[in-house]
Amino acid sequence: MSLEAPGYHIAPGGVLVAQQGFVATYEGKRLLGDTIRYDEPGDDLYAEGSIVYLMPKVRIHAERIGLHPKARTGKAWKVEAFIETRGRTIHARAERIEIETTRITLHDVEADLGYGAIGSIHCPKIRVYLFEEPKKDRDGFEEYVSGVDVVSPTGRVIGIPVLWFPYLYRDFTFDYPWSRILFGRSRRLGYFAHYWIGSNIPAFAGWHTRLEARGDLNSRSGQGFGANGYWRHDVFGRGSVEYFEMPKETVAGGVNDSVDVAERRARMVDAEHQVNLGKGAIYGRYTHEPEQDPLAPGFVRPIAGGDERFRADYFRTDLDRRPFARRGGGVTYGIPFATLAVDTQHNPQRDLRGTERWLGVHAEVPPATIIGPLHAAGYAWEEDLHRPHDDTEADRLRVDASLGGLQWIGGLGLDATGGVRGLRYDRGRIAGVDQTSSQQRHLLYTESGVRVRFEQEGPTWTHVFTPRAGVELSSVGQGDVLPAYGFGDARDVFEEDQHFYVLGFDTALTKGPYLLRARAKSRWAMRDEDRVLVDAAGVVHTGPTRLADVSGDIEGQIGPRLTLSGAFLYDARPRRWQSLTGVGNYQVTKRLAVHHVINLSPDTAGGDRFDNEPGFSFQADRYRFDGSVTLRPGGRPVDVYFAQLSRSMVDGTLIFSYEYQHSPTGGFYDQRYSIGFVFFGTEGVDTDGSGGGRSGSSYSLR
Repeated sequence: MSLEAPGYHIAPGGVLVAQQGFVATYEGKRLLGDTIRYDEPGDDLYAEGSIVYLMPKVRIHAERIGLHPKARTGKAWKVEAFIETRGRTIHARAERIEIETTRITLHDVEADLGYGAIGSIHCPKIRVYLFEEPKKDRDGFEEYVSGVDVVSPTGRVIGIPVLWFPYLYRDFTFDYPWSRILFGRSRRLGYFAHYWIGSNIPAFAGWHTRLEARGDLNSRSGQGFGANGYWRHDVFGRGSVEYFEMPKETVAGGVNDSVDVAERRARMVDAEHQVNLGKGAIYGRYTHEPEQDPLAPGFVRPIAGGDERFRADYFRTDLDRRPFARRGGGVTYGIPFATLAVDTQHNPQRDLRGTERWLGVHAEVPPATIIGPLHAAGYAWEEDLHRPHDDTEADRLRVDASLGGLQWIGGLGLDATGGVRGLRYDRGRIAGVDQTSSQQRHLLYTESGVRVRFEQEGPTWTHVFTPRAGVELSSVGQGDVLPAYGFGDARDVFEEDQHFYVLGFDTALTKGPYLLRARAKSRWAMRDEDRVLVDAAGVVHTGPTRLADVSGDIEGQIGPRLTLSGAFLYDARPRRWQSLTGVGNYQVTKRLAVHHVINLSPDTAGGDRFDNEPGFSFQADRYRFDGSVTLRPGGRPVDVYFAQLSRSMVDGTLIFSYEYQHSPTGGFYDQRYSIGFVFFGTEGVDTDGSGGGRSGSSYSLR
């Protein structure tokens, strides 16, 4: 311990006494006060008068304190503590504090989130659990704290008791607010009020669990209620379950949802769990959704069937952070030379027409060195596929095995790959008609090319550009004529007797710690017959030019301001985009950022549709303003206007949002506005228009 104290003296027994102020420092901590008595051999320290005890991210004021510095234990009385975490100050007053090696216990506590807070909690005891060593993978206060027990707390708003829990637990890996409330109006819901309240519960046998309750009032669609559960275990993984029910939901329909079509009971259950196996993982998900919405007279159900309307109305932020609902599970495991995956996937609704994989086994061998630059690679997919609505099913096997290599000679690179592809169907059935025998087909293919690497360096940046020219050749397939099962994925398409020229490039720009990489590849038909494509549905397409397709991707950051990511595939033979996504973010100033999102929504009836969403965010000290517009082809030039204002308070976040929507035909469809408050939440803002989804991560008392 390092001790600075003017006018100190040494009492009998080697005890240091100072009565004119002191500053003591040890193990990253600092203690200040008026008087001190320190017995170093006996590991006993007592101080009083304007005591300030400083620890990382924690400041404690006390009337008096007693410590055993070497044993790392002690007590303090008449305490006021300030805890800094992620931009917030937690303020707690306690009659006394007990300090132990891995725990700090506060007695008779009143806590809030600082000056100006309207909410607080009162409880007889709070226990703060500490790590024996700081966790470098955490930030701030959470680097030192593993969890908090809050015993029998009472929540108060402006001093009035409003909530009481017999026991409450806080774990820093769960960053959810204590409660949320949302008011607003939309066409399908009417005027609505939605409320969530949740709490973590004490850890048991290593399981950390949280429960939430939810209640909805909607003037048009009806009342709803639900519950959510979340759990985590360091060994057995993590998961969640969501339950929501509308006992009597009024379903809107007709033109712009202007009429009440029917009343029904609607229920949703969505549960999932995942386990990390080290070299693999296990994942399972079960979803139950309401059936398709009843239709208004004169309206025809879409051919594809099913929709996400129920989730869009009641779980809008959930759509942004989770994939489409499904039932299934999978396990994957990797060994040094291969990866194996087994899974199953079913549709959550009977009316959905997507292909179901009742059982799939996928084995993949990544490129493995044989000798020198020569490497081997391959994969195999065995799947039991079903299309129940069409009474179509089959066991499908798709394989690919290859040998190849890349050799650099200075800045010149030569590459070549050769292999075999195969596709086989067993136990087939098409539209109720059994296939009398198995069908299989295979072919040989080769790819080769030459590339040149150009490098250019500047004072702070490096640019590498690598163009490539080559050929891709596949032989005429051998075996049976494959029937069209129409499972609708890339593995169901077997391209054969294809001859293409290939042109492409790979480029990388490095500037300090920032890297931006982009790749593009185009294929060109050598012969007229190579311009023909038979898609998964058996439809024949002929390209207008020799360009067959173009694909590419980009990802990375240019300096501290601009971030880009995206990928695309355009097939020129059917003359349509197969996929396209892109996101760009630019930090104009410290407080202003702009973004642009583009996404392809394939529409077989009306052609491809590109959804564009340019927007911006302006961040002030406590205010944040978000705005965006959504642009889709057809209808109005601007389809959706969205604006949201949030105000960060010391004990929550107040959110105002407004959204104006046009219908696909260009007329007015809906305007949705809402006011929400996240109690003990953060500045995190959802930008989907719901105006009160889950906030971002921050420390919050529960």
